[in-house]
Amino acid sequence: MGTSREDFVERKMKNKNQKLAIIFPGIGYHVDKPLLYYARKIATSLGYTCICVSYPDLSKEEIKNRLQESIQRVMKQVEEQLSDVVDMNQPQELLFISKSIGSVVSAEYRKRHNLKVPQVIYTPIQETLTYGIENAIVFHGTNDSWCNTEDLKEVCVKNNVSLQLLENANHSLEIEDVIINIEYLKKIMETTKNYLEEKF
Repeated sequence: MGTSREDFVERKMKNKNQKLAIIFPGIGYHVDKPLLYYARKIATSLGYTCICVSYPDLSKEEIKNRLQESIQRVMKQVEEQLSDVVDMNQPQELLFISKSIGSVVSAEYRKRHNLKVPQVIYTPIQETLTYGIENAIVFHGTNDSWCNTEDLKEVCVKNNVSLQLLENANHSLEIEDVIINIEYLKKIMETTKNYLEEKF
């Protein structure tokens, strides 16, 4: 798991210039699943403290049927979790890493606080596109039913965003072949690491 909010708040008092990576997971795709587990390892190796937000009251059914209502409710939880962590009045090097619905939650958080934060986005959902995508690298499987590939391409081209497409991969960036999935994961993490090293 990432550093607890309480531990980080204590450390933050000692170092106002903390490099901070906020992890916005998916529903059912928690922070210890492969994409976010290894992304956190990479961020940590580059000197980031990782904070993992959570939204325990959100379900896949709510996302499908009442997305906007659910996001507004979830944002209250996220704001509370980050209230003593992200300091708008102090210089902090921020990075957002998101998966699925987390890409919408992070987009809403950036919008509310007028943040221009570098992002690593794994499998955004269709609603993410309505916020626009900028200053990011995006990973998407062409067999992902949660986001239209052509729509995503258009948004990424418009905003000069790097889009990494994995052929036939689903919303977990996987196919049926386990060995190929391991190869995909290696490629995704190498690309993630290269992006962050170049960015920072």
